[in-house]
Order: sequence, then C-alpha cells, then structure tokens
Amino acid sequence: LETWLNTASVEGFWARNAIQTTRSWIRDGLKERAITRDLKWGIPVPKEGYEDKVFYVWFDAPIGYISITAAFTEDWKSWWHNPEEVELYQFIGKDNIPFHTVIFPTTLLATQEPWTLLHHMSSSEYLNYEGGKFSKSKGLGVFGNDVQETGIPADVWRFYLFYNRPEKADVLFTWKDFQEKVNGELIGNLSNLVHRTLTFIDRFYGSTLPEGSIDHSLAREIIDRETEIENLLEHSELREALRRIFALSSVGNKAFQDGEPWKNRTENPQETAKLLKTLVYLIRDIGIMISPYMPKASNQLLSMLHHEDKTWKDLGSFSQIETIEKPTYLFTKLEDSLIETLRKTYAGTQESRKEENL
Repeated sequence: LETWLNTASVEGFWARNAIQTTRSWIRDGLKERAITRDLKWGIPVPKEGYEDKVFYVWFDAPIGYISITAAFTEDWKSWWHNPEEVELYQFIGKDNIPFHTVIFPTTLLATQEPWTLLHHMSSSEYLNYEGGKFSKSKGLGVFGNDVQETGIPADVWRFYLFYNRPEKADVLFTWKDFQEKVNGELIGNLSNLVHRTLTFIDRFYGSTLPEGSIDHSLAREIIDRETEIENLLEHSELREALRRIFALSSVGNKAFQDGEPWKNRTENPQETAKLLKTLVYLIRDIGIMISPYMPKASNQLLSMLHHEDKTWKDLGSFSQIETIEKPTYLFTKLEDSLIETLRKTYAGTQESRKEENL
C-alpha cells in the first residue's frame, strides 16, 4: 500500500487531506476492521454461517463501482483492468477518505490483478449551515426537497455550491452570503456583462456583429486565462476554476467600461466595433465554460448567440458569430424579503417545520 501511495499521490493529484489521512493510517499501523453489520438492509454476505450479516456500506460501495460498470457493459475490463490508459478520478467527503485510499486500494492490490487504481482524489472538507452542521439524521439544513420549494432555480444553487465548494477548508453556508454571492457575482458580474454587451449590439447594430477585426490584446488575455481555467479543471479544482471564470467576466466588464462604447460608437467606431466583437466571443466562451456548473444558464446564453452546439474545443476561436438574438436576463435578483423568509423557514429541523405546518 505504501509503495503504491508514494507513486499514485505524486503522479496523480491528491487533495492534501487525502494524503495526510492515508499516511496517518499507515504510520499508526493498519488495524483490523469489521466489514459486516447486523442490519436488515444492505448487501448480504455470500458465505455460509453469515446469512444474517450484510457488508458494511463503505467496504461494499467502492466494489460496487466496478460491479455497476460490469452491469452496464461487457467491456468493463477496458476501464477497470486498464491502468495504463485509464485515470480514475474520485470525488468524496473527507470522512470517506480511508475507504478510498486504504481499504479499497488494498483490496484490489491483494488480488494481484491489473486493476485500475485511484489516480486523482478530490476529497472536500465540510459545508456547514448557519453556525452549525448539516445533518440528515436531525434534518438540519437545506436539502433537495427544500431547494425545490424555494423556487430559486437549480443553476443558482449549483453556482453557489461550486463557488463555495469546501476544497481546502470547511465552509459555512449562510443565507446572507448566498444572497451576496448571487447578486454580486452571478448577476452583478456575469449577467451584467452578457446583458449590457448584447443589449448594446441589439440596439445600435441591429443584432448584427460589426465587421472588422477583434481586439487582439484583449483576445490574448482571454486565451491565457482560459488556459489557466482548463489546467485547474484538469486538477479537479472546481471552485477555483469557477472563480477564475468570474474573474474573466470581470475583465470583460472592465473592458466594456473602459471602452465607453456609448460615447466611442460615434467618436471612434472602429475601436468600439473591435471591443464589442471581442466581448461577444468572450461571452460565448464563458457560456461554454459554465456548462458543467450551470447547464440551463449556459444553454440560454449560447442560444442568444446561435452557438448551442459549441463545446470546450471551440474556446478561443474568434469567428462564426454573425448575429445575436434579443438578450434576456439569465438570473433574477434575490431580494431581502425573500432571503429573510427563507432564513426563518429553514431555521429549525425538518421535523419541527412539519409540525408547524400541521
């Protein structure tokens, strides 16, 4: 196990807490650990005399990754018996680290078969709730059914959870911070760039991109920043990648403000045309990059540019957009009254909320 760890954690990209936890288990000596439970639910142990036992879920679940693949395709070994060509990425909470970096890999290593072993470990810290902890058992926090009831679009929640993903330290969810991030970044930054740029082109250029070249200096900065974002995603630094996307949006907003197209449209029409044309391609690229984070907003944005079919390979290309659709707002501002209502609504446990509604 230690020999494999020394290689895998260097060749792949392991979160710091995954390396620290795994090394502490090895340092202290691996202890015997029960892999069965006396429960009515679970996977039965296929051994005589163990009919009343089931496997402990986190011993069994990683093995399930393989069996689920095998149930899906007869070619499962091309994934799970192909360590030379396949890289295994896993995303877990920090409490499940040992099962994925000690117990499961050791189980595979012990078979002496050519298993595809862990390459990248993205193990997050905890997301806490309003000064306490999310708790499924106690019903504390905001869960999937609650999110649906709020009426706030799923993309807005996805944005916030990725923007605050606890990749290196615990993160606290508060309704106030949720409101500030949504109104400040999602609307004040990204949505603002999209709407102000496309509205200007729709109004003064008849929804047709001006002819001519692009702003090459701005284009170089865009491409450089997109390369940084791509590298972050390769390392599964999802939060930092999203924050860099919003930093890129800020670059676009600053360029629009500094370029003063409302004035220079008549005083310096050629430079204004170059700026606007470059910003449209920046918006297109942002639409592509936010797709895994906010798929609905991405599709809405790209549809305004008639580029719904564009993918990551199209980033950094400054051609093919000729006309745009009349722009629509991507998101709606979260008002103080709504946030205060939601904060009060989800202040107690799910059980206490049910009792109040009876």
